[in-house]
Amino acid sequence: MRYLKVVAQDRAGTGRADCVLLRFYEQEDNSDEELQLNSAYALDIDADGRVDSAIGDANNDGTKDAADRQLLQAFANTYLQFNWFNPGTDWTRHLKVYSEDYHHDGTINCINFQLYENAKIAAWHAIFDVNNDGKIRRRTRGDINRDRLIDQVDQTLLFNLGRTYLQFNWS
Repeated sequence: MRYLKVVAQDRAGTGRADCVLLRFYEQEDNSDEELQLNSAYALDIDADGRVDSAIGDANNDGTKDAADRQLLQAFANTYLQFNWFNPGTDWTRHLKVYSEDYHHDGTINCINFQLYENAKIAAWHAIFDVNNDGKIRRRTRGDINRDRLIDQVDQTLLFNLGRTYLQFNWS
């Protein structure tokens, strides 16, 4: 199974995340050993809540270019709105993202988003292609951005993060 582990950190101590780290892993089916195959990061240098710089091969094509920067910025800007981050350089809170192909036909049917705290799942969300037509239309209901409301903003954040994740070509 391939998955993405995402960590947001407040390295400047402003009370807002300013760094988003992405690590791309692969794990064999009956193994606890995970192998990190790629990494990337995005920075909000001026603490305005928007990514200013991004570096890495986000689409896993072997090059680091403008397309990668755009993908990383889109992903990180959406993830920053989840308000799921760590103080300093801590890794206590992270997001694990992975997709599933229930029909084994090359079409992704589900993207899972697991929010971890202290190595335990604190929240789980998912988006689904329920009729296997290649279009994600359904989602679990939940407070994605931790504002104590379950609303259209949560749905938009989840769909945006999922669409960007698919462009990483990491399924």
